Amino acid sequence: MRRTGVLLMTSLALLTIVGTGVAQSTHDAATEDTRRVFMAYGEAHDPSHYAEDATFTNMTNPTQPLVGRDAIGAFLATFYGGAFTDAHGDEVELLIDGNLVMLEFLFRGDHTGDLFGIPATGKHVELPMMSVYGVDDGLIRWARLYYDSASLMRQLGLAE
Repeated sequence: MRRTGVLLMTSLALLTIVGTGVAQSTHDAATEDTRRVFMAYGEAHDPSHYAEDATFTNMTNPTQPLVGRDAIGAFLATFYGGAFTDAHGDEVELLIDGNLVMLEFLFRGDHTGDLFGIPATGKHVELPMMSVYGVDDGLIRWARLYYDSASLMRQLGLAE
């Protein structure tokens, strides 16, 4: 009986943390606006979908967030077409609810250019990533990007 109780409590805790997936089918006005903005942004990672004063935090170095559309655009250009050719993100899970977007994806690309001072290695990378976005008034106001930078360095042959 005790084991059943523990399993039930664990299941309820997971549902509370993860949710039931209902938010994925939300169709209120805020969610629909957020969905429209995010899907347009996702087509080409166009920084014009960010607010002029937006913040973007690469959580591998959260003490130095990027501020402003131009800085964010430069960062995105480093990953998509700068340091990595054939770069793209394959969606794993997408949750849009109200003004919040959570995207889990697999980043793939070939390291053929400079990556923040790291010369091209020619290595192909496949890196699980998670990003969270806040959208308001038709623009992305903030974003946070999570990934394992040690895994990236191992895939580039720069760490064991």
